[in-house]
Amino acid sequence: MFSFNEDAQHSPSWVHTDPAGTNSDSANDTNDPDWVKGDVEQISSPPNSGPIEAKSININTSQSNAAIAAQKTWSQYFTETFKRDGRLLLIAISILVVMNLPLVRWILYPFLIFSTWIHEMCHAIAGLMSGGSVQNLKIYPDGSGLAYVSTSNLAFVYSAGYQGTAVVGCLLLILRRTKSGPRSGTMALAVAIVLTCLIWVRSFFGFFFLFGLGIALGAAAWKLPSTHIRNLYIILAVTCTLNSITSIQVLFGENQVVNGQPSSTDAHMMAVIQGGNHAMWALLWLVFALFCAAIGILLAIPGPDQVADFAICGVCQDMGLFHLCNRRLGICRRIRGTANNEASENQNATSS
Repeated sequence: MFSFNEDAQHSPSWVHTDPAGTNSDSANDTNDPDWVKGDVEQISSPPNSGPIEAKSININTSQSNAAIAAQKTWSQYFTETFKRDGRLLLIAISILVVMNLPLVRWILYPFLIFSTWIHEMCHAIAGLMSGGSVQNLKIYPDGSGLAYVSTSNLAFVYSAGYQGTAVVGCLLLILRRTKSGPRSGTMALAVAIVLTCLIWVRSFFGFFFLFGLGIALGAAAWKLPSTHIRNLYIILAVTCTLNSITSIQVLFGENQVVNGQPSSTDAHMMAVIQGGNHAMWALLWLVFALFCAAIGILLAIPGPDQVADFAICGVCQDMGLFHLCNRRLGICRRIRGTANNEASENQNATSS
């Protein structure tokens, strides 16, 4: 058994939100192109014969979602993507601007610490997957961190920080358009942060800051309206994705600074364990991170009334694999509804 301490990168921070402010907890019919929507035929009835009956005729009922997606041109794809994901682009650009303005970039500080936590958690999970154990995690105010893991598979654990962050960002991006993904995903992250604080995080700053962040994310997932929780979720997704890309620049140097002290990078340790050059490993991780980002952006799971962008997603849609992601009510909403009902009952009891 070997123990190692892993450096978390100085997280990048670009994040994004939805320009349109669309409510993704409900179907986005307006986002569907005209060639997807069906025609509505009004069937009139003679006077005094009862209410008029409207019959909906979908011109594409004979086609599967996969077939409709396959017929999309690139022009239609980019038009629909801009309509659905315009906020993603605007938030990403806004964060890139803010992170380069010295006086206001600290607005992104919570997301810097969040991305560091993701990085260290990936090391910890890799250690558990390789049959090892996690001793503790430490997150520092400068955005760096360490994961103390005992394992016999050091290469797997060292490489998990950047690659794992890229995979997490990819998964979050894939779920961004779904009905329940943003709220449930934010709540899941909140619960995970609080649990890891109680189990593994052992630095004073890391414990209290992350614990407060977890509580804040949980409250947001519980209370925020659909548009706002979707924007917050997209910020978290982009933070992970960009962290796995932009923070790799430190790996091309000779060392990095962790809590004010110089330390070897993940890439240097991989070069020692597996051979090769640290720049080679940094480049491989960068290519992998870009690939994951592309997958997350292009293969997003469509909302309940959206047509998939690509045939492969359409096939999964036809098979019903996305139903769980697009269920109308999630646990957060049920808990919130129960709390509201209890409050109403108490108010009625008081007034009576």
